[in-house]
Amino acid sequence: MYKIVYDNNNYFGLTQLKIREMNRKTRLSAALTEEKARLMAHPNFDPTDHELAVEYLTLGTFPKNYEKFEILDACINDFDSICNDYQIAD
Repeated sequence: MYKIVYDNNNYFGLTQLKIREMNRKTRLSAALTEEKARLMAHPNFDPTDHELAVEYLTLGTFPKNYEKFEILDACINDFDSICNDYQIAD
């Protein structure tokens, strides 16, 4: 849960926690995009999981059957662990 911070009754911005989470999503999205580019050289690589995860991290959308995609499922249900796996720190 996040709260909006007010300064003298004016909208000031998002809490530091929300800003950190947004930064982590951006960095994880970049790491997944980079990993996808490296793995595209392998003939049997299917980029769908990476693409759906990046779409979720940037737009917040995902398919109903998201559990079928391991990386996407981790982004949705275990964000801290996947950040740890990709060495994305606060």
